[in-house]
Amino acid sequence: MALTLSSPALLSGGALVRTTPSGPKRTSSLPHPILKLDGHAGPVNALAYSPSGNHLASASTDRSVFLWDTRSEYSNWAALTGHKNAILDLVWDPLANDTLLYTASADWTAAQFDTTTGTRVRSFRGHDGVVGQIVMPRRAPSQVLLTGSDDTYVLVWDPRTKWSQDSLETGLPVTALSASETGDMVFTASVDGVVKAYDVRSKKVLFSLEGHADTVLGLALSPDGTSLLSSSADGTVRIWDIRPFSATPGRQVAAMEGTIPGPHSYQHTVPAWSPNGQQVVCASPGDAAVVIWDAATRAIKYRLPGHKGSACAVAWHPEEPVVASGGADKSVFVGELDF
Repeated sequence: MALTLSSPALLSGGALVRTTPSGPKRTSSLPHPILKLDGHAGPVNALAYSPSGNHLASASTDRSVFLWDTRSEYSNWAALTGHKNAILDLVWDPLANDTLLYTASADWTAAQFDTTTGTRVRSFRGHDGVVGQIVMPRRAPSQVLLTGSDDTYVLVWDPRTKWSQDSLETGLPVTALSASETGDMVFTASVDGVVKAYDVRSKKVLFSLEGHADTVLGLALSPDGTSLLSSSADGTVRIWDIRPFSATPGRQVAAMEGTIPGPHSYQHTVPAWSPNGQQVVCASPGDAAVVIWDAATRAIKYRLPGHKGSACAVAWHPEEPVVASGGADKSVFVGELDF
């Protein structure tokens, strides 16, 4: 059973919310402006809120996923186990009412978990290397699961079966993965700093997004499905126009500086969008901070300290101005913002 700790935490060098003479200005339903969640025995590599926002899942090098109840002061109510190595990424099934969660692991497998029972339903085997990314399109006409690996392949799965349905060979280790809302287009990136958009059926590259000077570490689709967010070891986060007929030169909409690479330049730092698409957030491993930008002005709105080791993962609550971050210090911070 996982240790549970959900308590207010004060961060030196900054605060998550602005204060008023009568005390902190509250902007969310959190019991405190900031919570610190402990219990993992290893670095927290990935975070994801469930579609309803009622649950937060945290994946760790300790080979477990913790489930936190956001309605009950983020109490830890389940620990999902079964992988034989670090869990590097996770995604909720957008159509399963918070009951199904998928994970990617360094044990070369992906897995499906039933969160109501805490059991692993099935394992997905087919990669010949570390599975570092896992994606489920939000509005695919049929159930589709995508996994990326350092074996250079993206595998396409029907999550109701344990065998892959198709594959996409990228030529380089996959370091970041995303997909369009319907799953007809897949975005991959690698150590060459280039993001490529593939047509799933033809497996042809539709266009490439060039601008990063180092490994791309994470990708995230915007809430409206028209833009892609990328983070890189070059210290920038970029916004790209992925509409079929873009008039933007090179498709690059914005390049935002502010993240500092960590000691391990290959460490995934998947960025995230606010629910309205007006802000973006990314971990900054090198200074153990979390950086939030205004997507339109590209200005840094917050630089949040707190972690005692590299910041590794971020997630934005689907309905509230609340951001969660996970770090190499084995902790998760959850805090409200004021915009």
